[in-house]
Parts: sequence; C-alpha cells; structure tokens
Amino acid sequence: MDYFASKHTAMLKDLHELVEAGILTEETAQQVSEYYDKKASTKGNRRLFVAFGILGAVLVGSGLILFIEHNWDLFSHLQKTIFAFIPLVLGQILCGTLLFRNRLESLWKEAASVFLFFSVGACIALISQIYHLKYSEEKILLIWMLLSIPIVYIMRSPMSSLLYIAGITWYGGKYAFDYHEGFSRLYWLLIAMALPYYINLLQRKSINNFTSLHNWFIPISMSLCLTLLTQDYDEALILMYFGYFSLIFAIGNSSLFSAVNTGKNGFKIIGFLGMLVILFISSNFIAFDRGFYKSIHRFNFVKDDGFIFALALIITSGIVTFLNHRWAGKSKLALWEYTGFIFLATYVLNEFTVVAVILYNIYIFAAGITFIFLGSKRNHLGLMNLGLSIIAVLAIYKFFESDLSYQLKGVLFMLVGAAFVTFNVIMLKRRRIYENQ
Repeated sequence: MDYFASKHTAMLKDLHELVEAGILTEETAQQVSEYYDKKASTKGNRRLFVAFGILGAVLVGSGLILFIEHNWDLFSHLQKTIFAFIPLVLGQILCGTLLFRNRLESLWKEAASVFLFFSVGACIALISQIYHLKYSEEKILLIWMLLSIPIVYIMRSPMSSLLYIAGITWYGGKYAFDYHEGFSRLYWLLIAMALPYYINLLQRKSINNFTSLHNWFIPISMSLCLTLLTQDYDEALILMYFGYFSLIFAIGNSSLFSAVNTGKNGFKIIGFLGMLVILFISSNFIAFDRGFYKSIHRFNFVKDDGFIFALALIITSGIVTFLNHRWAGKSKLALWEYTGFIFLATYVLNEFTVVAVILYNIYIFAAGITFIFLGSKRNHLGLMNLGLSIIAVLAIYKFFESDLSYQLKGVLFMLVGAAFVTFNVIMLKRRRIYENQ
C-alpha cells in the first residue's frame, strides 16, 4: 500500500481501517493520500513564499534608503523631499494595484503591505531630518503608527498588524520603563484600535500561523505596558498584574479560543504562568519576615487609582469566567479560575498576612495535585507533568527559603524525582493498553 508513504499518520490509520473494512479500495485510498500530500506541500510552499516576500520587501526598502543616503548631502531640500516620498508612493501604488484588482488574497499582499508600512516610517524620519523638526522618538513612533493602522484594515494584512503591535509596544515601553519620558495613556487607545482586526482574524482564521502570533504578541504587549493604566499604583502593582493575568486567562478560556490549540493560546498560557509566578513570589516567608507586605493598607483601596484598576481587572475576569461557563453549560468552576478573588481577599485582609502566605503555599501545592489527578483522569501527559512541575518548583523554591537539613532536602528532591518517573511510566503503560485495544 503506497499511500502509507504519506506524512498524515492519523489519517493513514483511518484509511487502512477503511480499506480493510472494504469501504474504500486501495486505489481510492491512494488518491486521498496523494490529495492531502499535495495540499500540505502547497501550504508549505505558500508559507515559504510569504516569508521570502516579506523579507524581500524589507530588504528592498532598506537598500533604497541606503542608496539614497550615500549621496544624501549632494541633494537639495526639494530633491531630498522627493526621495523621501518615493518609497511611500511606490508602496501605495503596489497596494492600490492589489486593491483595484481585488487580489488581497494573493501572496503579494503581505510583501506590499510590509513595504508600505516601513515606507511610512522612513518618510516620517527623513522629513523630520531634512527640515530639522524637533520631534522626539516617541512622537515619531506615534505618528508612524497612526498613519500605518489603515494599512492593517484596508489591506487586511496580519503581518502589518504584528508590526503595528510591536511599534506601539515600543512606544508604550518608552513611557513604562523610562520615567524621564513622562506618562501617557495613549498606548491603550492604540492597542484598542488593533483589537477589532484581531478579533475578526481570530473568528475567520483561528488556526492560522499569523493568528497564533497575535495570540502571543497582544498579551505580551499589554503585560509590558500595564503600568500605563495609572501613575498611582505603588503597592497595588502586584495586585494589578494578578488581576490582568487572571483576566487574560479567562479570555483564553472563552469560546473565541475554542478551536485554538493550547500551545498557540498565548492568553491562556501567559495568564496562567503570570498568576503562578506572582503566587510563588507572595508565598515567600523570608519576604514576609522582612516587611514585604507591611506597606499595604486597606484604606488604599479607596484612595489609590492602582487598587481601583486592580479591583476592576479582577471583577472583569470573574464576569468573563461566569459568561464562559454559562455559554459552555458548565456548572463547576476549575480551581484556577477563581484564584484572582482569593488573591484579592488576602490583600484586603492584610492584617492576616502570615495566614495569606501559608494559604498561597497550600494553594500552589493543591493546584499541582489537581493537575496531576486531571492528567491521570484524562490520560493527558502534559497536564500531569504540569502538576508535577509545579510541585517540583515549589520544592526547589522552599529549598532556598527553609532551614531544613540538607539530608531532609535531599530526600524531598528524590521523592519529587521518583514521582515524575513513576507517574510518567504509569501513564505511558495506560496509553499502550488503550492503543492496543
């Protein structure tokens, strides 16, 4: 049976069963296999062509700018201005031609869109330099992104959208990490302008590679610029981030991502890991002993903007989680889905901080055990190893924090390692039994 030369292992198994059952002939099975092989090959060639097209557009634009720059001082102001607009005009002609011919599904779309995107930035930078305009880097970035957002929607270009998100993250990061630059909330308006396109992309092409990159770019971008919500966050920063991570985790569990593989669901993974890291930080007894929590006061909830934003993020995450369960018809909440409210409660009742630190440790351990049992129940190695990893990291974390003897610590590490091996061996044996049935 030559059709077993195909790469589609799962499909081949079904074809083999259908041939043995007499439902398909070997000739038909061969034709089906060849069809899917050809389809996979076409997709691979298409992706490669798009990648090289984008790279070519960037290199052509860069080469044109460098060629002009070599003789830059020999030109008059008018000639320099004309040269500054040449790439922009060429990019607009290319994009306009594709629009006029209704070729937005063609492979040239991304190359033309990327070329125009960078041409806009080059033109702004050159005009600023020619006429000695005293624009800061942040202002040039802002103008560039505002002029480029139409490319995303008109050309329906996911690559331009990714470049736009990277650009506004750069813009927002200048204010978030460089306090000398001041403070600006404009980042949130800029990211909001990209969301309608992203949601549409998620609904139409949820398993597309560009969509998968958006699933990571957007939550990472907002994570880096979260402090631009308010200038007054101080001690509420950890709570703000916990609220944010619980919200994007809830969004990652929504029906929008129902067809998205977990590995490509950046909202869910970043949200989960973000909450886990903050819980580990908050479970540190040494930090508690050194007064890490002593500056947190209950009256700040009505006084500081940071706590108000943190509260709003956690409540919103609760609403999204409730709607997710209502639409999916689920009656029970998973352990990790109400973590935000537990974390909030321990901050409100901060006079019981030592209890809160103990609770965080118990909660992390309980989460690890829960994932182990879920993985075992669903025959899912990934979930089981996630639970084991959480417990292992907790054990390592406590290794550096506690005053236990090295002998006892060694025994604990051996127990965790033995648990990894034992559970994985049991799971693999179960899988073999299931596959042989």
